[in-house]
Amino acid sequence: MHHFNFVQFFVTIGFFYIEALIHYNIGKNGTLGISFPNWKQNKLIIGVIAIFSFVSCIITGFVEDIVNKSR
Repeated sequence: MHHFNFVQFFVTIGFFYIEALIHYNIGKNGTLGISFPNWKQNKLIIGVIAIFSFVSCIITGFVEDIVNKSR
């Protein structure tokens, strides 16, 4: 039976948020760096990352179940 991996979920959010900030700064300033967008943009960035992290954890669980059943 599949279980949700909360550690994977939060670690993914953390790393992807850092990556998103780097991309944000490249787009805004043309350089590498970390500055924070305003609160509205930040909520949108975190929300999108959380959705994709959640979907990634669910799919990873299903794939693990399939691999474990085939052994």
